[in-house]
This record gives sequence, C-alpha cells and structure tokens, in this order.
Amino acid sequence: MNQTQKSFDVSKGGEKLSDIESLKRRTYKKILMMSSMNKNIMKFIQKAFQLGPKYLTIECLVEDVKTTPFTELERYGATILDKDRLKELQELLGKIKQMIDQDVKQLSSDQLVQLIKYFVLSPVEKTYIQKIEAELAETKNLDEQIKAAQSRQKVQQDQKIEEYRHEKNGQQIIKQNLQSQQHQISVHENKLEKANQKLNEIVAHNKQLREKINQLRKEKNMVEEISKNLEKELEDKKKNVEETIKSAGQAYYYRNKAEEELTKLQKKAEAQKKEFEQECESLNEKIQHDKKFKAFIQSKKKEQEYLDKLEKQIAENQEIIRQKSASNAQIDKEYMLSASKEQEIKDAFERIKQETGIHDKKKERESKQLLTVFIELYQNNQIMSQFVKELQETVEELERQIEEKKEEIQMYSTKGATNDNQRREQKMALSNKIQQEEKKKVILKAQYEKSIETINLIKKYLEEVFQAIDVDDETIKKLKSAAITEENMVHFLGILEQKGLDAIQEYARLIAEQLKLEKGEVHGLSSQVDDLNNIIAYENANIMNYYSQASQFRQECPDDVLSFNEEENDIKQRWFQEEEFKKQAMESISKRSGPKKPIKPKFKEREQKQ
Repeated sequence: MNQTQKSFDVSKGGEKLSDIESLKRRTYKKILMMSSMNKNIMKFIQKAFQLGPKYLTIECLVEDVKTTPFTELERYGATILDKDRLKELQELLGKIKQMIDQDVKQLSSDQLVQLIKYFVLSPVEKTYIQKIEAELAETKNLDEQIKAAQSRQKVQQDQKIEEYRHEKNGQQIIKQNLQSQQHQISVHENKLEKANQKLNEIVAHNKQLREKINQLRKEKNMVEEISKNLEKELEDKKKNVEETIKSAGQAYYYRNKAEEELTKLQKKAEAQKKEFEQECESLNEKIQHDKKFKAFIQSKKKEQEYLDKLEKQIAENQEIIRQKSASNAQIDKEYMLSASKEQEIKDAFERIKQETGIHDKKKERESKQLLTVFIELYQNNQIMSQFVKELQETVEELERQIEEKKEEIQMYSTKGATNDNQRREQKMALSNKIQQEEKKKVILKAQYEKSIETINLIKKYLEEVFQAIDVDDETIKKLKSAAITEENMVHFLGILEQKGLDAIQEYARLIAEQLKLEKGEVHGLSSQVDDLNNIIAYENANIMNYYSQASQFRQECPDDVLSFNEEENDIKQRWFQEEEFKKQAMESISKRSGPKKPIKPKFKEREQKQ
C-alpha cells in the first residue's frame, strides 16, 4: 500500500512538472504572439519553438534575399541592441548551435524566454516578462523542493524498511513507524496542498496577468493603429514639407533673382534717366536757340523789308536827284546865259549911258531898279548853285550808304543760308530722335504687357500654392484683389516662406517626439530638441526681419529695353506710322528675347508636378 502510494505521488509530481512546463510554453507562446517585435523575427522564433532548433539553420527568403534565421537574428539584434546585449545574444545563439550539433530536438521554455527578451522593444512587455520569469522561477523552486522532500522521504522509508526487515518482532515498531510515516506523509501532503494553493494563486495571478496582457494587447493594437495613422500623417506632412520647402526655395531663388534684376534695372533706369535729362536739356537748348534764330530771321526779314523800302526810296531819290541834276544843268545853262546876258545888258546900259548921256534922276532911278532886279536874280542864282552842291553831297552820302547796305544784305543772305542748312540738319536730327523715342515707347509698352502676363502667371501660381498649403481665405482674397507690386510680392513670398518654416518646425517637433518614443528619456535629447526648436525660431525671426526691412524700390524699365541701341542703317529720313513702329518694336523684341526660354512653361511644369 505504501509503495503504491509512493509511486502514485511520484507520478503525480511528474504530471505537475509537465503541466508547469506546458504552462510555461503556452505563456511564452502568448507573450511571443502579443509582443511588439519584428514580424519576421517572431515567425523565426515561433517556428524554432515548434519545429526545434534545426529550423534556424534552414535557408529562407527574407525580402527576396536568401538567408538563414540565425543570420537574420544576428543582423536584427545588431540593429536594436547595444554591444553587451549583442554579445549575450551571440553567446545564446552559440549554445543553440551546440544543441543542434548534439541533436537536441526541442528548445526549453527558459531558452525561449531568453531568446524573446533580446527582441522585445516595449519596456512594459519587458517588465511583464521579468515578472513572469520570477513567478515561474518561484514555482520551479517549489517543484524542486517538493522533489527533494519526496526523494528524502523515499530514502528514509527504504532505510527503515531494510532495518525493520532484519529485526524480529519489529511489526509493532513497523506499525509505529508506519503511523509516524503516515503522519509525515500527511504533513507533507499538507505542505503539498499549501504548495498547490500557492500554485493556484500563481495561476490565478497569471490569469490576471494574462487578462492584463490581453488588455495591453488591445491597447497595443490601438496604439499601433494610432501610430500607423500618425506615420501616414507624418509621411503626408513630410511630403507637404518637402514640396513646401521646394516651392519656398524656388520662390526664394526667383525672389532673389528678381531683386538682383530689379537693382540692375534701377541702376540702368537711373543712367537712362540722366541721359534722357541731358538729351532733354540739349534739345531744350537747341529749341531755344532755334526760337532765337527764328526771331533773328524775323527781325532780318523786317530789316530786309526796311532795306527794300530804302532801296525804293533811294531809287526815287536818285530819280529826283537825276531830275534835279538835269534841272540844275538847265539852270546852270540858263544862269550862264543869264550871266552873259547880264554882262551884255550891263555893257549895253553903259553904252546907252555913254551914248545917250542919261543924267535924268527919273531915268537913273529906273535904271537902279533894273539893276537891283538883276542883282536879285544873280543872288538867286548863287543860292540855287549852293543848293545844288548840297544836293550833290547828299546824293553821294546816300549812294555810299546804299553800297554799305547792299554789302550788309549780301553778308546776311549768305549767313542766313548757312543757318538754314544747320537748322534743317537739326530738324532732321530732332525728327530722328523723336522716331527713336516712339520706338522705345512701343517696345516699353510690349515689355510692359509681357511683364503683366508674367505677373498674372506668378499671381495664379501663388494662389495655387496658398490653396495647397492651407493659407487662410482672407489672404487669398487679398492676393486676388490686390495689384501685384514689389511690396505685395515680398509680402506674399514672406507668407509662403513662413508656412515653409512652420512646416519644418512641425516636422522637427514630430521627429523629436518619435525619437523620444523610440529611445525613451535619453540624457541630453530634450535639450538638443529644445536647441533645435530655438534655432528654427531664431532663423524664422531673422527671415521675418529681413522681409520687414526689404527695399521698397519699383521696377521701372526692362533690361533688354535699356540695352536697346538703334542702328544707323535702320534710321530712315521719313515719318513712321503706328503699325510700322509696332512691327519694328516686335522684331527688336524677338531678336533680343529669341535665345531665352519663356517663363510660362516653367510655371506649367511646376503646376503639373503639384
């Protein structure tokens, strides 16, 4: 009876040991299934647990690459473990290889849990595995104590049975010994019962832990789902950030290029303005000179009229002088005749007096009266001769003045012809200059229309970019309603760059949170993340400062218009119509903008990329 009871107790202990081992294996299998390790690694460990350690040497495909589970375990362990833990893992894998060489067909539960511990990433799972290991170690110790007690009891029973067999009359002692042994058996059974109670408590506790593990698994699934959504959102954010950074970089590049071109254009416009002012001043001077010349010509015309009048008057005076000279000659002749006649008369009177001997007073008085008449006539002749001399002197003076005026008229006529030629040349130069200015005006108008088209394309592109990066509707309405000036472009590009910087900052924050989740609370990581955020904020403030202090210059004239030089062969001495101006302007624009690539396709390509 005692022997059967002993064998029953031993078999019962063996069954308990196999139950504990199977319980361990089931528990570790559930831990393996609920763990957060890599799926391929989980598959390798599960297969090794089911099929034995030889499975780890069989070749398999991992991501279209031939490898063995041993190699994959070592490679994955090198990516997630530090040097000490990696060395321990390599030692464990070496022991498993020795077991394969020794033809061991199955891994123990302890080896399984040791292998799982190296690949579990979550700290919560690691703590639960440690607790389960502690509980299982305690149950193992209890099992060993029970085995030791049973073996000691068996040895003692065998010794006592042998002793009592050799003794006579030992039945009573045997009976007493049996009673004492039964008492000890009952005591040990009580201990075993208590151990079973403890085991049941441990099993109940394991059940609670299993429920917690199931709950944690649900939470883990939720966390994984949330993390997947966050990863997806992070990828979208990364793509948006990359696109925003790319578009911001392109906008920043185009803005810098536009500012450089603007400064060049402003300098060239200033130079052209100065040159134009100088040309205007020279033209004004020429115009004033032309006005003075016209006034001078008009005054000369008046002088010419006056000279014509003088010539007419001189001709009339010459005619009068000729008539006077003719009359004077006649008077001289008459005077000479009268003088000769007077002498003859005097001689005649003397002869009359001598011959007649007139001494009568009355006759003498008559003769005196006759003499006075002759004297008056003589005086009149003298006065007339004096007047004739004065007239001759006046005529000579007038002839001298006429000669001087003729010489002066000839001099002014030759000078006026020279000035007329100069004025005609100046007039032609002014007409050519006006034609050049008209051509420049048409070219400027064409360039202005082209720049308006480019600005509208930029405006449309900015609207699409703003809609893509979720800028508020009020800013988009302002962009649509406002006229595109340099200040507005700088403002909208600043908004675009601010959005890019916000996206970069958000990306940095997400990366920092991901690092915290992956690496835990690493010493110095939070300070490095804060430094990174501070640097991004500082750069953001610097860029906004730059936009607030940006120059307020305006674009006045395109580059290819300022570099426009009219060729001499193209200048023709005729007036152009408006259609000819436009045709010539468009030809000059096509010559200068021929090798350059248009801007419009770039915006189309950028829109297609988005």
